[in-house]
Amino acid sequence: MSHMNRPIMRTRRIGISDEAYQMLKTLKKPRENFTDVIMRITGGSTLLKLAGTMSNTQATSVKRRVKHIRAQSSQRIHSTADLGGRGSEHSNPTEMKRLLDRMRKEDA
Repeated sequence: MSHMNRPIMRTRRIGISDEAYQMLKTLKKPRENFTDVIMRITGGSTLLKLAGTMSNTQATSVKRRVKHIRAQSSQRIHSTADLGGRGSEHSNPTEMKRLLDRMRKEDA
């Protein structure tokens, strides 16, 4: 992942010798920046480690699951807002308990 695709993060300037720069440059793979090289050779984490670890089928499955979880979260946010007093249909304790039980069941 190039630095152009990374989330914005703080950067630091460091001084290194020409020899050290040339060594890093020879270790640099296509599409890597120097941060990626340093993270890779020092054992740090980088998103490039994930590249190619999933098949297209697996990636599609993960995307579907994330979409489903987001939809459930959205429903829960609306239900919680209703429990907080926005919706009069949920204002009695019996209905609140029913909704909470339903949300717990969805989480299981």
